Amino acid sequence: MLGSISTIAKERDVNEWDGYMYTTYIKLRKEVDPKHFEKKLTFLITDRLGPYVAKNFHLNLEEWFARGNKIDLKLIPLGKFT
Repeated sequence: MLGSISTIAKERDVNEWDGYMYTTYIKLRKEVDPKHFEKKLTFLITDRLGPYVAKNFHLNLEEWFARGNKIDLKLIPLGKFT
């Protein structure tokens, strides 16, 4: 099934970080090292998820992860799916 974010946004706030229903596809430029880029993705957890968890769950990230919560941001080459 293919749907747009604007369709989903009517049902759920697309800025919520405690869901796992989104998959995002990106195309890296040839000169970008995928491993280096993947390491840079971790800033999203501290910069975006941290404030969300503090506001909505009244926990810091360390406490939130200690309760069994998990988030993964990783790159998977599309060729792996074909």
